Amino acid sequence: ITDKTALTFGLYNNYNKLKKYEKASKFLLLGNKLMDNWINTNINQEAIFLEAVKEIFSKEYITKNKLDNKLNINDETKPIFILGMPRSGTTLCEQIISSHSNVFGGGELQSFVEVSEIGQTTNVNDNDIKNYKSKLNNMTKDLLEQKREAYIKKLRKISSNASFVTDKLPHNFVLIGFIKILFPDAKIIYCKRDKTDNCFSLYTHKFVDKSHGYSYNQRTLGKYYNLHLILMEHWLKIFKNEIYVLDHENLINNQEMYTREILEYCDLNWEPACLEFYKTKREVLTASNEQVREPINKKSVSAWKKYDNILEPLKKSLRK
Repeated sequence: ITDKTALTFGLYNNYNKLKKYEKASKFLLLGNKLMDNWINTNINQEAIFLEAVKEIFSKEYITKNKLDNKLNINDETKPIFILGMPRSGTTLCEQIISSHSNVFGGGELQSFVEVSEIGQTTNVNDNDIKNYKSKLNNMTKDLLEQKREAYIKKLRKISSNASFVTDKLPHNFVLIGFIKILFPDAKIIYCKRDKTDNCFSLYTHKFVDKSHGYSYNQRTLGKYYNLHLILMEHWLKIFKNEIYVLDHENLINNQEMYTREILEYCDLNWEPACLEFYKTKREVLTASNEQVREPINKKSVSAWKKYDNILEPLKKSLRK
């Protein structure tokens, strides 16, 4: 199945580059259908899981369990969490911030998912939810402090002595409540992009594993996007201005203004290198590695319009 889908997505990409959109559409639909049939994501289960996250991490629960701001470690390395839906501009945001001399770009780290003990942030069943609730109920302040130190140690191991390390795992948006328990003053940047652009970008991409199974079916994808918005509303209601919402369209329309805002939010002084992020030599391993090697542009804005005639199920699902 993987070879077949790699081939169909490859043909989609080739015909798309040749601007033969009718042929590209055929392979795009086929590739997604093959992946969807293989993974068969249960969107109702995803809804149950994200609802459970909201219930567990109430404002009261977070306030009661959060650690004090002071890290117990000398020469502390501070995390900057960059999160949101995949393909929402998280890689671009990280590339801008990690072009700063005080920041090391950590990329898509699994470290926070590991210390949170959630196991995974998608494809979670009822049993997993039950186990996670039970783990959280047994977490003492001492254990939480150990987890915080373990996470910081992991960052320090990769940080090249930088004061800040970015953790750019998009699905950490599920874990914002736990982030704020371990790091009450954590810098969290939530990347948000036009919903149809974001979903279309997901739909045109074949991921390497089963973790983004929701993205291969237009109806499921629209539902999942809306579920993510509901969870983000929950976090933004609790934490308000403590989370910086980075609107992708604003950033590409006014790069310097929003770059200055992001740096200020992260307590970083201004460095012009952040505007020339595409010259930064750091390795980028995500699907956006090519885009961040060139200056900001609007190529991907409204790219879905060329495929408008096959996207009715997605648009209908997003409207609900």
